[in-house]
Amino acid sequence: MRKSSAALAALTFVLACTLAVAGQDAMPTQTGTRAERPANAAQRTTAELDALYSKAPWGKVVRSSGSAVRQPTQASAPAKGDIQHNEISAQVSGIYASRSFSAPVKHFDTHSAGLLLGYRYHFDDWSAIEVEYGYTRNGQRYVTPPTTPGLPGALVGVPATMHEVVGNGVVTTPRLLGILQPFVLAGGGVVIFDPRSPSDITPVSRQTRAAGNVGVGFDFHISHVGARIEYQALIFKVPDFKNPALTTNKVSFINQPSAGLVFTF
Repeated sequence: MRKSSAALAALTFVLACTLAVAGQDAMPTQTGTRAERPANAAQRTTAELDALYSKAPWGKVVRSSGSAVRQPTQASAPAKGDIQHNEISAQVSGIYASRSFSAPVKHFDTHSAGLLLGYRYHFDDWSAIEVEYGYTRNGQRYVTPPTTPGLPGALVGVPATMHEVVGNGVVTTPRLLGILQPFVLAGGGVVIFDPRSPSDITPVSRQTRAAGNVGVGFDFHISHVGARIEYQALIFKVPDFKNPALTTNKVSFINQPSAGLVFTF
């Protein structure tokens, strides 16, 4: 009986030791499993970021100290707006001239419609230069002093074709709302008067006058085709067609509103 009790106690001790050792061997494995979970979660998060940024058009993902960092690519920089440097314009204009009634020779001319063609080159959004050609047909009228005292003066008419060739410096703004572009301009050139028959006085000859020019207007741009509304003022010496009897030594001021189409490229 004593031998059986001793054997049972020994067996119980051995079994307890075996379970204790087995439990200690299992603990590191369990601890290691718990420690691995954050690393696996971090790897999954990084993989998800990689997948997300690889689909984004604004950059790519690079590794920096074990973390995912977005690095802008060339496509992420905002593209600079393209400037359409060249413009060709075609407009219908009106010619409304001032009148000079000072003695001894009075001058006025008829109002007329004309054509205004131009080419404009834009350096940038704010500055440009242009060359314009204008054409109209009107009549120059003069009242000359009477040849006999007490009699009225003589009304003399000279039909003429008027050509204008001017160059302007232009100050513009960037396109407002993408379509509207105001501008102001100033420059100079020449105005050519070519007399036509019949004339009330002879001789009359072709004559060129230097001219100054100022203006203001705005463009409506829709793609490469647009509209222009503009006002210009020409200032030049009244023509006399090289006939001393028509000399006034006065300055003519022409108002020239216009409207038409603009083609940009």
